[in-house]
Amino acid sequence: MMMNKCRLIAVFTAAIAGAGAGVVQGVEPLRPETVTTRERPELDPLGIRAGAFLIYPATTIEGEHDDNIYATNTDEDSAYIAHFRPELGIDSNWGRHALNFDAAADIARYDDHNDENYDDYHARVDGRLDIQQQNNLSGGAGYAHEHVSRSSPNDEAASKEPTTYDVGSLSAAYRHRLNRLTFRVGGTADNFDYDNGKTESGTTIDNQDQNRDQYTVLGQVNYEIQPEYSAFFRAIYKDVNYDQKYDNNDLQRSSDGYQFDVGTELFFSGVMFGEVYIGYVERDYDDPTLDSIDKFTGGGSVTWLPTGLTTVIFAAERDIDETIVDNTSGILGTQGSVNVDHELLRNLLLNARLVVRDEDFEGTSRNDDYVKIGLGAKYLMNRHLYLTMGYDYLDRDSNTSGGVNDFTDNRFLVGIRGQI
Repeated sequence: MMMNKCRLIAVFTAAIAGAGAGVVQGVEPLRPETVTTRERPELDPLGIRAGAFLIYPATTIEGEHDDNIYATNTDEDSAYIAHFRPELGIDSNWGRHALNFDAAADIARYDDHNDENYDDYHARVDGRLDIQQQNNLSGGAGYAHEHVSRSSPNDEAASKEPTTYDVGSLSAAYRHRLNRLTFRVGGTADNFDYDNGKTESGTTIDNQDQNRDQYTVLGQVNYEIQPEYSAFFRAIYKDVNYDQKYDNNDLQRSSDGYQFDVGTELFFSGVMFGEVYIGYVERDYDDPTLDSIDKFTGGGSVTWLPTGLTTVIFAAERDIDETIVDNTSGILGTQGSVNVDHELLRNLLLNARLVVRDEDFEGTSRNDDYVKIGLGAKYLMNRHLYLTMGYDYLDRDSNTSGGVNDFTDNRFLVGIRGQI
């Protein structure tokens, strides 16, 4: 699902692979600045100093027009949507160790489709303990309240309101360097708790069969071939336990599986850097009628700096999403993307992005193809005020009969961001 926020393996892999990056002086290659990471002292927020911490409050107010809010192929409904997005970041300013906190919300209000209103929010604290020069321990805890996008195959189309759910998460990782070898090991635990929905007639939609615990364990070994190049081997184990043995379709959706990757981290003289890998993933389900998934996988992310004013990021991934689609064990998604950032002026940043995604509904013949195109601009008026504009196009082409799952969606956005 293109809009799914719960691709835990991919997110966790990136988090663990980067655990402690930059902590050991002279070990991690210094990544060049990109358009979005470049410091702009006259325009960057200063924050509020509180002892050894810096506090960064910000708020974005955004207006959006969506011409297909229910992601349908007929009788599309459009709406104007107001977004209120407060943020708070707190970062430690210590020479060693780190402690950070961030919280944000997206409060959305629709003009004449009030049932679509939602309040998403999250908070997370994470830290790093630098034990010695060559090793560190990191960890974090978070909580989020989210909603299932109407464009997701897991959306309950009969529900009067978007399906909402809560996610609690814990993570820990350890990193150790020994000469040319770097070892990383870590784990996450995530709990998903879904709210029941209601139809227009008031009938309850039971979503309790989606409640689950997910556990992920990762180990990775990097070998430094030379200071700016390394090869790695990564192993991931994932266990998914649903609270209810059988879902509403009498299927046992609990599963476990593993993924093995081999790859390399690249750094080409400050012009290109990133990571690429190939691997194999397998997932077995408790229900004998649900097909196991065993596929070759691969992916990575490579950043290219053709000029000092332009950044291009190529990315690819393959993931397995949980689903409530009947007779489907999981959704195998294969995705590629290109993101371009350009600094037209010191205070005017442009963005263009393309995402292409293929989703196979394992155990059925259904296949969905997505294309997402995005354009954006950010005007930095001063260090306290930014103006933003954007356009997103999303198209889903499904092979289901009658095009019932096809749709196109256009979204236009304009906003203002205030920060300290």
